[in-house]
Order: sequence, then structure tokens, then C-alpha cells
Amino acid sequence: MEASMTFEQALAHEDEEGHTAHVRRLQQRSREGEVARSSPRPGDMPSTPPARPGPQMSSPLPPSSPPPFDASDDESLPLHAAVGIHGPAQPSDRANEIYDNYAGNLGARSSSPPQPTTPSHDPPLSPHVMDALYAIANGVVGSHARAREGEHEEGRDSDHDSVSEYDLDDDDLPEPAIMEDPVQDAADWWPWRNKRECLMDLFGAFPRAVFSDDELEIVRWFAQKFSHGEKIPSARSLRRRRKAILRLAGSRPHDVVGTHKNHYTCTDLATLIQHELANPIVRPHLSSLPKESAQGNAGEHLSAHYGERWACEVESNLACPMVRSVPLRMDFYVAEPALRTNPYTRCLEPIWPVRWFERDGIVFARAHPMFTSDDNGKLWIEADELLDVPLSEFELDFTHLLTAHALYSLPSPTAVAGMYSLSTQEVTKPNISESLPNPLRTLARGRRIISLPIWLYCDDTSGNTSKKWNKHNSFLFTLAGLDPDFALRPSNIHFLATSNIAPPLEMLQEIVRQVKALRESGIAAWDCKTNEEVLVLPWILAFLGDNPMQSEFTSHVGLTGKLFCRMCKVMNSSDNTAESQARRFASFMKPGTERTLNETKAALRTQFDGVCQGFTSKLSAQATEHGVKDKHFNVLYEEFVAAAKKLRDANTSQGRGRDEGVAELFTKLRRGRSFEELMNPILSMADFNPHTDTPVEILHVVLLGIIKYFWRDAVSRQTSEGKATLRARLRSLDPRSLGLSSSLQANVLVNYAGSLTGRDFRIIAQVAPIVLYDLVPPQVYKAWLCVGRLTPLAFQHRITNLTEYLAKLENAIDALLLAALDWNIEWFNKPKFHILIHLPAHIRRFGPATLTATEGFESHNAVIRKRSVHSTRQAPSEEIAQSMSFMHAARHLVCGGWVEAPEGRRTAGPEVRALMNDRVFARLMGLSHNSTESDSAQVAQRHVHHCRFEQTITSTLLARRSQPAGLTQSSNVQIVPHMELVNGDRLYTSAFILFRRADEDVLALGRVREISVCAAHVFLSVERWTPDAQTCAPYDMPCISPQVAEPANIAISYKDAVCVVHTFHNCARRDCRQTSTRVRWQERQLTELRDDEFKHESFPNDLVLNLAQIRSAHFVQTLRQLAPVPQTEAEHTAMVWAAVMAHRAGTQVQRPPGQKAKKRKAEGGEDSAAKRSRTGESHDWTLQRTRLTPGFDR
Repeated sequence: MEASMTFEQALAHEDEEGHTAHVRRLQQRSREGEVARSSPRPGDMPSTPPARPGPQMSSPLPPSSPPPFDASDDESLPLHAAVGIHGPAQPSDRANEIYDNYAGNLGARSSSPPQPTTPSHDPPLSPHVMDALYAIANGVVGSHARAREGEHEEGRDSDHDSVSEYDLDDDDLPEPAIMEDPVQDAADWWPWRNKRECLMDLFGAFPRAVFSDDELEIVRWFAQKFSHGEKIPSARSLRRRRKAILRLAGSRPHDVVGTHKNHYTCTDLATLIQHELANPIVRPHLSSLPKESAQGNAGEHLSAHYGERWACEVESNLACPMVRSVPLRMDFYVAEPALRTNPYTRCLEPIWPVRWFERDGIVFARAHPMFTSDDNGKLWIEADELLDVPLSEFELDFTHLLTAHALYSLPSPTAVAGMYSLSTQEVTKPNISESLPNPLRTLARGRRIISLPIWLYCDDTSGNTSKKWNKHNSFLFTLAGLDPDFALRPSNIHFLATSNIAPPLEMLQEIVRQVKALRESGIAAWDCKTNEEVLVLPWILAFLGDNPMQSEFTSHVGLTGKLFCRMCKVMNSSDNTAESQARRFASFMKPGTERTLNETKAALRTQFDGVCQGFTSKLSAQATEHGVKDKHFNVLYEEFVAAAKKLRDANTSQGRGRDEGVAELFTKLRRGRSFEELMNPILSMADFNPHTDTPVEILHVVLLGIIKYFWRDAVSRQTSEGKATLRARLRSLDPRSLGLSSSLQANVLVNYAGSLTGRDFRIIAQVAPIVLYDLVPPQVYKAWLCVGRLTPLAFQHRITNLTEYLAKLENAIDALLLAALDWNIEWFNKPKFHILIHLPAHIRRFGPATLTATEGFESHNAVIRKRSVHSTRQAPSEEIAQSMSFMHAARHLVCGGWVEAPEGRRTAGPEVRALMNDRVFARLMGLSHNSTESDSAQVAQRHVHHCRFEQTITSTLLARRSQPAGLTQSSNVQIVPHMELVNGDRLYTSAFILFRRADEDVLALGRVREISVCAAHVFLSVERWTPDAQTCAPYDMPCISPQVAEPANIAISYKDAVCVVHTFHNCARRDCRQTSTRVRWQERQLTELRDDEFKHESFPNDLVLNLAQIRSAHFVQTLRQLAPVPQTEAEHTAMVWAAVMAHRAGTQVQRPPGQKAKKRKAEGGEDSAAKRSRTGESHDWTLQRTRLTPGFDR
């Protein structure tokens, strides 16, 4: 074989008939004794192996058992000799021939004896390393490889200064031969070379389990031991080879120099979008059409597709510029004439589509009729009328109408005179024909166009795990067109950029630049759903973040300003007269005059022009007056103020005019940058208004806002006895029906009320009305009842009737604000109470508030933090971006996403895609989230009781005519303690459910007595209960009682159960007593210590239905009545005036003193309330605010 022969050429040569015949001749001579080929016995390995030209492949198994040859053939060969002939098969071979390509010298050698190992002292292993080692031990990494031979050593890297145990790359280690097909491995594990490289490289792709080099070396050592000498690549060599993976499927990070000369790294938005369209797991859940309910506002409002922003407001060329009629093979665009068939007259009519949308699965166009003018023979658009035309009525698109219009006696579709109003006889858009055809048709060049809105998010997080703050501003996004349940998965959150140097608005410039460019040119992407190339137009639907970040992105002064709302012009005032306070509170409790984008731009222009003239003191006053402050420009402004101060001091000392050269100094610092470059980049985006497109974020406004304020107040009011009672009541609740564990962490919720998270406040919102009824003043408890009314509505993710839902939500907000006003008007020092008022408008505009909540994004901060911790800290922005790029590439490849390879478009190898079937791997990759709804029943596998069907409660309730076929009284069934319903709720025996039987149209309440499973059938034995029509005091929730009317007990299928509901004992009416009887667990062991609890021994069936539960709120809230609130403006004003006067008289419930006041009192001082009482000062409401600290009160 020539030395220049390639590997592929060698494989082809081995299949040739001449090569096969030559090898067989050599094999025959070997068997005749010319060359010794027998395999040595163990221990008889020759000290000097025969010379070989290079590494060879060894047979995976010893020679097989003697085949059914003739007796003469069998006797002529020793038992240890190789049998079979060299392949491939030839025409002259026997029909029963056996082939063995590894029966020669290669198959005669045995493995070398294992080398002795020395004990090592490894560092402690972290939990995720132990999980990885467990996966390796169970066959995830490596295989039981056979013996290798042909060991050879390659050169080490040139950058190795010294060699140690941890410095060796895999290229530095001997490489014994192994039985494998490198070509097949390369195909199965593409784009990796083999299984070992793929699995070891994917250790760096787990979002929440990041491995250091030392930990990877431990994993490598462990895998090496299990692989019997098989070479496992090192982390260093994998990083070198990873570059090819990143070029193929990475997010293509690139370096950027911002306006203020800060360096950071940003990923490529176009690449991320291309991969999402080519991902077969993501693409089926992605819709690009806005939607509309057939019932209008009285219908469902499930996702961003139904929001007014996408469905009505955004430019139609962005919302959905075209649809394709598959039967007609035509593309119908907006803002172009088309021909449709009138279903009533059966005549062909020209129409002018202005917007496409989907209604109940049918595609419609909202279009103007068109008519022909006899005067000029042109087409006119009728401005007064809009029709909803289904796509099925369309006949010809613009292109076909252009060539066939004469056949229908119509003018050319390019001859459109304008838009004419029959009612006012006014002509608008007279030059509309100049824009025909739609420019996007030319840009698409026959491809379908997909509109792709995104949720853009920014937040700051620490890059350290320690308390030392290392602020990183990070940009993330998700696709707004995804199904709501699927969109909330962490794997659908994509990384754009992060930096601990560049401020957010400077990084936003690059993102805005990309979005603008992509909107102009589009993104050519492969659509794996339709198997065609499409053109994608991305645009920003809304910007998400906490309140300070959203204020920064709207060029707003912030929550501490005089005009503290970024959405309207509600104002604080320093006038503390009663009349002024009453007016201020009345305006605080309703939306003010809306801010406009043009006014913000004008205010910023005024500030910029003043600075250009050399004024350094006017900007702050102008920002306070208008509530507008641009932090992007503020970087240059602060630099200018510092330099101008030095220049003015020099001018004064040298006898020159004080302001001489100040204006020129600013010109020099500008370095030729324009006003647009120095201002907030998002203000320059078309079809984006930051004042209306930064929706209220319920995590920080509701959970980390109002509920946090109230809970801290409630706990601060308690004495030690009150806290003990509060803890005992929390322990006594059974929260399993709320989707929580079997008990609440009462000590944490009470003792650490100042350090809780959003998850804790979500629990508190559902249980606080149950446990606080006699621990706080009545006015305070009334506010808590309003919290229990508002929270489930705010977090309701499924809206089936928008009109009814918004009426309940607005009622709950009004009730909460009035309760807080009646409690203490100082609560209105908190701007979040006012921001809450804008929530209904944003739900109408963007869909359910859970879509714009940032819990998923906030949890993704941990992924970024782990990458920061495991970086070199020399270039954190670049290193984090590269790590996130590989994580994205691995996700895309294992999901079967299509990539553009040198040989063409393809997916990863079948073995790579098969990793998704590994539950451990999918969980580590964050891809194991099941759909929230499943058609199959998930029942408990432990503590199951087996019996016959006739012994179950269900058998006595299920009529024989309703029994499924094959189910008899003697059938074996299982009685299980719990199961999961269709919607994901966990149902326990004795829990309460809402159910709807097939023959009933209303929801019913019942208590599950038994869960029985027989084959594919799951039955629930349910005792019917009935909620009272009136609510019971003090909980403002309905009591429930067993149903008296027959049938009181029924058997239903588990599919009839709608959801699990939470109930609690009516301790307020039954006066339950506190006892020290609860066993305390410590170190997972029972102790003799006891905790306080409440035992419900008196009337245990006196239960109350908890309407404050968040889970399945769209069902539970149907039982909630509206709260009594003022219906007229006069009544509302009277309540505000009464609260102001009560506060000035000192009769309102006072808020407990803060920590600073307690500290002053402990040191012998007096707090502000005591000082006012001593000096006789009035209780005027003052606006004293404290500056926010990082991570607090956002």
C-alpha cells in the first residue's frame, strides 16, 4: 500500500477481489506453519513481540467455537487456531462459509497485563461529580473494551513546561488499539469523532452542573478505570477540538466595542433564531400568527398571540406580513390587492388585506373592500369598511392578478389610486401604488416569511458565589411565539451578552443594531416543520426586567423621582395640606396621563442641547421636572462635569472667564458622536414604545413588593408568644393540595421574614389569610384578605374570558388599594402600589401576566454565575459567552437540530440524538420537563394495596352498566395512595377536587376516598361536598359541607377530575387550641422534642375552601365573588378624604417601627412617632425615601 493512500482509499482497496485473494493466501500459509499465528496462553507472552509495521486492530473475541465444518476440516485445526477466511465474500465461496477479517496475526495476540497502580489522594467530590461518576459506572460513558495493542506515543503539546499527573493530555498517553470502526463511530457520533469524545465533551454543556478541570480529571480517571484501558480524552484536548463544534452549531459570539469604548462579547441573534427554526423539538410549538378569539373580549386570552400589541398595534408587515395558500400555491401579502370569491354573490372581488390572524384554527385576513372608479379606471380602497375574510375565499394573489386582471375586467393591481372614505368623501394615501408590490415580496424571493417576536430581558447578578458583589449585567431572550407552557421551560431561554464593565444600555446598542439589520434583510433559515428555507423577521415584543432596569430602559428617572411612574405622569408633591394629600392619593389610585415617546425624546434633546452649550447644572433639574433621565448619556455627562469643574477652577486661578472653553470641552469629549449614538438606543427602534412595552412584572411588584411589605409588617407586630402561635398554625396546615411538600418551613417563614425569596412569598400569599385572622388588627387582616384575592388572579396563566377576568382583577386591585389606604396612607410611599394599577392594561396588551414574569430568567442567573465562577476572570464577558455558546450548541445537536455542515445540511449522528432518551442526561441538560398535561395516568408505585375489585369502594358505586369491558368483580386492582391528574396536580386520598362529569356541565366539589387502578382504568371514589353560597367570617371564603342529596358518593374516571383544591379547618369558629404534641425530626431521626401545633379535634369536618390558592386559579376563581368597592367617583373621594383625616388625627393603625428606629430606641433615643407626640407635630404624610440597594426592593 502506498504511503500516500488515504484512509478512505484504503477501505476501498480492502474490498477489492485481488486484495482479498492475497490475504487469503497469506492466511493459508500461516495455517500451514510458515508463520506462527497461534494465540499464546496466559503467562506465555513472548518477551519481545514480533516487529509490526504499526498499530493494528485486534479481534474483540477469541476464535469462536468450531463451526459445523466437515470432520476432516475440524481435526486439521487446533482448538485455539483462528477459523474462517478473510472477507468480503467472493462468488466462488461456499454457501456456508464463515468469514473473519481479524483471524490473522492481529487476532492471535492477547492483551498486555495490567500495570500496577499507586494509591492517590483525590480531593473531595462535589455532588454533580458523583452523579457523573454514577452515570459512568452504569454505562453512560465508556464501554467494556477489549484488549488493545500497538501502543504508541505521540508528541506532547509545545506549551507544556512540566509534566504531571494532571497536565497530561490524551495525546500524551499511550493509545492501545481497540476494536471499533472509526468510520461508523464518526457517523454515529457526528460531529464528534467517537463516543468517548462526545460524552466527555458534553460534561461542559450541563447548565447547572459545571465541572472544573480538576473535577473533569477525576471523572476521566474514573471512566478510564471502567473502560479497561480505553483512552478517554482530557479536558484540554476537548477544548481544542471544541472549536469545530462551535463553528458548526454555536451561537457565534463576537467582540464589540461600545459607544463608551467598553469591550464586551455578544452572541449572534440571527444564528440563535436559525437554530430554533431548525430544532424539531422547538419548532412544532412555535406559531407566527396573531390570534383572536371567536367570542372577542369575552373569549380566551391564552398567550402573547392574543395581546393587542401583536394582534392590533404593531405594523402589519411585522405582525404577519403574509400567509401561503398551500392548495393554490400562492403567497398573499398585506398591503397588496388580491382577489377573493364573495360567498354570498359567488362573484370575484378585489380586496386589500391589512392584517392576518388566526381564529379557532382558521386563518383570516382583515381586509378593505376595493372598487373600480369610472373616472380614471383605477382601483380604490374603501376606508370605512373592514371585512374578516377566511383564507379559503382567496383566489389570486398580487403576482397572478398582475398577469390575469384583464380576464376579470379589472384594472392592473398596480393602479391603486388611494384610500377613499364614502362617508366623508376624503382621499388618503394617494401615492399608495408606489409601494406595490409589497417590498417584502421582493425580499422573500418566493420564500415564506415568518414573523418572530421576542421577549427581551436584562438583569444584574453577581458573578461570585461569595457575598462579594461582582455585578454582571446580562441580556437574555425567549421566543414570544412559543406555546405558553412550553415557553416557560429553562431550556428555551437564550443568552445574548453579559459584562461586568459595560453598562446595560451600551450593550443594548449592539442588540438593537442586530435587530434593526435583521428586520431590513431578514434571516434565511431552514424550517424543519415545512422542510423549506424561509425568511424570518425578528422584532422585540416587550422588554422584561425588574422595576429599576425597566426605568433605565425607558430613560426614566426611577422609583425615587418626583414622577416615579415610567408609564404615566402621576406625581408626588411636597404640599402636605389635607386637600393636597387627598388629591394626590386619588390620582395615585388610578392611571395618570400617559407618557409618550415623542415627549421623552424632546426632553432628552433639551437636556442634550443644554449640555452642548456648556451648562452642567441644568440637567438634574430638567430630569426632576420631566421624570426623564438617560443613563446612557449620563456616562458622558458625568465625565464632562468632572472635566468642566477642573477647567473652571483653572480659568478662575488664571484670571480667565469661568465658563471659557467649557462648551468646546464637551465637543471634544463627544468625539464626533451624534445625539442618537449617545442616547438610549431603544428609543430609535420603530414600533417600540418603552413606556407601554415594559409590562408590569408581578414577581417584583406583587411577591417581592406588596406581599413582602405586608409579611414583614405582620411578623414585626408579633411578640414572642404571637410568633410561636404563628409558627404552630403554619405547621398545622396541610399544604400538599397547594402543590407543596407535606409541611411548611414555619421557622424559616417567621424567624427569617426579612430574608425570604419569591418562592416563600408565593406560599405566604396562599396561607397568610388562614393563620393571621387574630394576630393582626382588623384593618391589617382586611388587607391580607385582599392579597389573597389579588395574587391568584395575577398569577392566573389561563384566561378563558378576558372581560370577566379583567373585571375581577380590577376589582381586586381597587379593594387592595382601599384596604391599604384604610390601614395607613403611608403605604402609598411605595410606588409599587401605583404600578399595580397598570397591570390590567398590560395583560390586555401582552397576554397573561405569567408570560412577562421573570422567575425563569431570574433562575437562569445561576447558570451565568456558574460560568463566571469557572472562568479565568481575565475576560469574563468573552469566556461566559463562549461557554454559553457551547451549551447552546450541545442542546441544538442532541435535540436533532439541523446545521449547515461542509457536506450539506444535516443533523447530529443517531447516537448523539439518542442521548435525549437517557433520563439522567436529559435532566442534567435541562430538557427533561414533561408537558404540563399528559393523557396517561401517573400513579404511585409504593405503598400500593392489592385486592379484588369487589373489595373496593368503587365497586359499590360504579354501576355495572358503566363498568368498562373486561372489568369484573374478581379482577385484580391496586389501591394507590396518590397519583397525578391530567393537569399535573398531585392527588392524595382524602384530598378535595373539582370535577366535571361527562353528563354534567358545571364544576362540582368532592373529597376523594379511594384511588383504584385496574389495567388501563383509574377510578376515583368521590364523596360529594357543597360550598356555601355565602362566605364565612373572618376568612371571606366559603365553608363546605358534605352533600345531603343523593347520590352523595360517586365513582368517576380520573380524567373527570379538573384540579385539586386546598381546604383548611375553620379554627376561628371552633377555637382550636395550641398543644405541644408535634414530633420534631432532627437529622432524619425522631426525637423526644416536641413542637407546638393545632389539633382539629372539634368538628374536624368544619372546613373552608381556600380561594387564595394560585394553582388552577382559573377554576377556583369561578367560585369567588367580587369585593365591595365604591362604585362612584364621589364615594371613592369620600373614602380617600376619610383616610387622610384619620391619619392626621392619629387614629389609623400605625406601622411597626423599622430596625433603625428600634436601634435608636434601644440606645436611649426616640423614634419619629414619639418625637411627634412629644413636640405636638402633626402626622403629616411626607415623602421620605431611601435609596435602593442592589437586590433589594426591586
